[in-house]
Amino acid sequence: MKSHSWISYLSIVLAVLGLLLWFLPGKMMSTEARGIIFYVQFIIVPASFILAIVAFFRKGEKKLLPILSVLLNFVTFIIWFILYMFITSYTP
Repeated sequence: MKSHSWISYLSIVLAVLGLLLWFLPGKMMSTEARGIIFYVQFIIVPASFILAIVAFFRKGEKKLLPILSVLLNFVTFIIWFILYMFITSYTP
């Protein structure tokens, strides 16, 4: 019987946490806190993606949570890419 393991639950929790960190009120935080959140996301999103891939290829594991986790990670990566590549000013 297929079921979800702790890897699936951990991957979806990390994916949701990585996405929710974007919506913290930035004006209420200091610059140091924003930098820390950036590095926390830099660790959480790849870790969640790796855990989702591991859970996806395990036998006897339901695939719903790993698929949702991968989708949330892609959304987070797209937001990350748009905000840091197109919105921030870059002068060579």
